[in-house]
Amino acid sequence: MGSEEPRPGITWKALAATEEGGLTFPGSALLEEEHCDEGEGWGFDAVQLSAMLNRRYAVEADPDEVMAWFDEQLRQRGWQPWGGMNFRPGAMGHASYSREASDFTLTVIGRAGDRPWWTFWRRSWSGPELHYDISLSEASAEDP
Repeated sequence: MGSEEPRPGITWKALAATEEGGLTFPGSALLEEEHCDEGEGWGFDAVQLSAMLNRRYAVEADPDEVMAWFDEQLRQRGWQPWGGMNFRPGAMGHASYSREASDFTLTVIGRAGDRPWWTFWRRSWSGPELHYDISLSEASAEDP
């Protein structure tokens, strides 16, 4: 067996330092954050090896406002919706965008009182605010 030196890879801190990593709808409050450096593994069965930053926010706004704002901000920065389809507004939903080796997903979860019974919801999120997540991931250009 050879002794390969591990390559540094992309860090979650590098993702957080990007414009998109700090992109939040005006007036939003950060509730929690999850992150992984490239190669650590995340997602279902930890098979995703890209660097990842996921942040959950609460804001007093309508879902359509949040979704339209992110769509405009991301498109201005050169991000393209997956499959070339525009996001369709609604109380809950998600939109995915890509640019080079990066992916950005906006997930509008809704409000505590309006959410479906089967969705995960912490007791600490019980306020009247709208909840949404942003997820940013990136893989090294050398990754297949």
